[in-house]
Order: sequence, then C-alpha cells, then structure tokens
Amino acid sequence: MNFFWKKNIGKKIRGDLKKIERNIRAIKAVENKKEKTKSLIEKIKNEIDKVKDEVLEEAEELKTDPLIYPEYDPEIDALAESEKKLIDELKTNLETYRGLEKDAQTHEELNSLLGMLIDEEIKIENREKENKKIFDELINKTIRERQRNSPAAILPPLFTDGVEWANIQTVVRQLGGRCEIISGEHRAKILFPGSTRPVPFSEDLSLEELARQMRVQLANSMPSNRLPSTHTLRVALKCGDFREAV
Repeated sequence: MNFFWKKNIGKKIRGDLKKIERNIRAIKAVENKKEKTKSLIEKIKNEIDKVKDEVLEEAEELKTDPLIYPEYDPEIDALAESEKKLIDELKTNLETYRGLEKDAQTHEELNSLLGMLIDEEIKIENREKENKKIFDELINKTIRERQRNSPAAILPPLFTDGVEWANIQTVVRQLGGRCEIISGEHRAKILFPGSTRPVPFSEDLSLEELARQMRVQLANSMPSNRLPSTHTLRVALKCGDFREAV
C-alpha cells in the first residue's frame, strides 16, 4: 500500500527494502552480503531526504480532492509533518545500521541487521495503511455532512446515456449538490451551492454535457484546485460513486 510513499524515490526505497530477503539475505558469501548491505544502506541514506519532499508534494495533491472540505487541509498537513519526522528517525537509524554493518563479521550478524531494515519497511507499510485510513475517514466525514445537508429526492427510474438518475444523484450529493423534482420537460434539476442556474436532468442530454454543466456550476462554490475535470465527473457519473473515479 502506497500513500505518502507513492512517488518515484519513496517507491524505489520501499521496493529495495522489500527485496532484501531475496536479493541480499540469500547471498552465501559473507563479504558479498556485507557489501550488498552497505550499498543498500548508503543508497537509502543518500536519497531519504528526497522522500520528505515527495511527502509534501503528495500532501498538496491530496488537498485537491473534491471530496474533502478545505477545512480538513490542516489535518492532511499534520499527517505529512508526522511522516517527515518519522523519516528523520529512519535517517538516524540508518547511521546506526551503517555502524552495525561495519562491525558485522558473520551471516548471523548481517541477517540480524537485515532484519532491522526489513522491520523499517514493515513500519512504513503500517503507517501508510493508517494514514490512508485517516484520509478516507476525512472523505467519509465530508460526504456524510454534504448528504445530511441535501436529502435525496425520489427520482423517476429514468436514464441519461444509460446511467440511472439515482446514480447521478449519488455523485451530486457527494459533491455537495442536491436534486429536485420539477414539473415540465426535464422532470428534475441539479443545484449546487452558489449555482447561477440549475443543471437539468434530461434523457436527451449526453453524460458529457451533463458533466460539463455540473463543472460550470461547481466552480461557483468549489476552490479551483479542487474542481474536478469534466472527464472525471463523467467517469464518476457512469459508475455512480465519485470515489471510484479518482
């Protein structure tokens, strides 16, 4: 599972740690194993500071998610800062591991050291899972609040481009909008906070055009860095859940 460690350098470091059992522990000659261990530690030491930059970049990207209120941005920043501190701890540990590698003379000593490096990867994996869980809960809290503020309308069992209106309504409510039944040609309409005009439900309207009109109206209430593309909206409408589109 990759959350903060999903970019280039972080991914590579985790990949190297995961391959220790196969690529280093299995080596039979002590000197070769020692050299490989030294090389791995030095490689991670030289690149670990770049992972902190990647964590901050990822945090900024997470803060563009349309399903999270901007009020939760400080919580995402706090997760990133916590991860940076733990990366600094790993950096300190690497110095210790380098000393242990210098002193190691046997397979047993080297394998014990390699076990410590494997444990570092396990700790990263556990943090990634926990951070993802926290992030998902921020999404769920936002969606719950939005849905509480926009009760579901009872829509007719009609379709737009093969997509049931009930599925469209799910996405609309996830994004803070609501649907209303109206009389006349269109039967129902979509309203977002700050809308300058409603978006009509219509069996004749293409999903692409519906997504385009929704995006125009979302721009009145959603920060530009969180505004989803027309393509993302169309994919979300098709599957009936915005979370499946990103």
